[in-house]
Amino acid sequence: VYPNLKNKEKEIEGYVRKTEEDYKSVFRTRIPELKTLIWDIYQAKQPKEQQIKELGKLFFFFRDTHGLSISTIKETAIACGMTEEALEETEKATLNQLMEEQKERSRAGSKMTGDVFAGTELKLDVPKTEFLGYTENKSKGKVLKLFKDNQEVKESSKGDEVKIVLDRTPFYAESGGQIGDTGTMTGKSGKIRVTDTQKKSDIFIHSGIVEEGTLKVNDDVETQIDSDRRLSIMKNHTATHLLQAALRKILGSHVQQQGSLVAEDRLRFDFTHPQGINKDQLAEIENVVNDWIKAGDEVNVKNLPIEEAKKVDALAFFAEKYGNVVRVVSIGDYSKEFCGGTHLNKTSQIEQFKISGEGSVAQGIRRLEAKTGKGAQGFVAQQAKEAHTKAEALKLKATQADAQKSQWEEVKNELKNEIGKIKDKNVSQILAYMIKKEIGIENLRHAVDFIKQNLRSVVVLLGSQDGYAIAAVTDDLINQNIKANDIIEQIKPLIDGNGGGRPQMAQAGTKDPSKIEGAIKKIRENLEKLITNSK
Repeated sequence: VYPNLKNKEKEIEGYVRKTEEDYKSVFRTRIPELKTLIWDIYQAKQPKEQQIKELGKLFFFFRDTHGLSISTIKETAIACGMTEEALEETEKATLNQLMEEQKERSRAGSKMTGDVFAGTELKLDVPKTEFLGYTENKSKGKVLKLFKDNQEVKESSKGDEVKIVLDRTPFYAESGGQIGDTGTMTGKSGKIRVTDTQKKSDIFIHSGIVEEGTLKVNDDVETQIDSDRRLSIMKNHTATHLLQAALRKILGSHVQQQGSLVAEDRLRFDFTHPQGINKDQLAEIENVVNDWIKAGDEVNVKNLPIEEAKKVDALAFFAEKYGNVVRVVSIGDYSKEFCGGTHLNKTSQIEQFKISGEGSVAQGIRRLEAKTGKGAQGFVAQQAKEAHTKAEALKLKATQADAQKSQWEEVKNELKNEIGKIKDKNVSQILAYMIKKEIGIENLRHAVDFIKQNLRSVVVLLGSQDGYAIAAVTDDLINQNIKANDIIEQIKPLIDGNGGGRPQMAQAGTKDPSKIEGAIKKIRENLEKLITNSK
């Protein structure tokens, strides 16, 4: 009954195995990451309300981005010491709200044809609209229905937001991923700016604003779509067909369309594929599409009975509903699809194709975004500009890194001299020396490691003039309950900062670097007492 199950047995098996492996990988990598981030929030010791808010955002991120179940997230949080009461509070205060907002975004993003009118109960008791937009950019029509605030009216005036049904129109109504046309509608007594076109049961509904005069039912109007906008949309739509053909050629015949957006400034194409697409494949896909564009192949359109259309092996989008007669769009010998959208006459009119993004939408579903024509040219130019800026920044960074390395070597040599002059138990001179040096957070970490390696039993507390403090403790003192993270906890209120870490090493930062030196001096006495008592 379902021959594809047998024909694609290996492919289906691969999807199932990939899903299992990905799920295991998520558990291996994301659970430890989640635990660490939960601990970081706890260590920050924020007010309870802020803590709950941060935890809720964190849980939502791991649910929405990494696909962890709420029950798994809860189990992980409890393992980190979070109580059932705190979990319930987090769910109510933040998590549930974020999940509901995401559902609303998802519903809005995946709206199907006609959903925009759901619940409005527009009385569309008129014949189907005659669509002229495949061959005409302008035409004449008669106003059959007029709505204001979703209520049927006989007349509208300047400033009114209206929905208009005509007997015939050149305006394409959103469907099959292609967005609706915009333009103007002019009658004997007024002018309307059309901002969108949708349809329900093949009745086209033009949304717009009355810019001049009035509009009445039964008025004759002249309609004109925004031609340049439509041309840009057609470039992206024809390019979408080329893209699907290129994907099937390079990635395999398993590629099937799962959704699309064809707008004036970009195209988006969702399709079945079990893994990410590497840079070489993306470049190859892009090159194939641009080669077809350069070839200037004709775009042929035929209206065929659906049974006959199926015999020519035209691709169909699974979510679309097709009538007894379908429109088949063919390009060269490589693309043949059922499609009701508007298209160019030749591929060369696309001018240029450039992939602008690639990513995952869901398990086994990838998404490509791309631009065509002037949009592609602008994108390439912007990329070149950004690449130049990054190159200059990298040069500067490399120069700074060399300077920092040189600085650290200088600091390290001076530290060796200082350590050679003092006894193991006396680190005050090193601390005083380091406090005066502006060496940055990375060099602070280097200094901590260096001092610990050269001194047998020591507590190190280093600060920098750019607002960081790092504490480190050797293992023998940790065993005597002297811990780096405890020291940082004492430092934080003195510098109005945040931070945390482990018993071996911890760090804090502040927006007010002027407080660092005073805080270190203030806590040094406590450190000396702790070390003396531990001995």
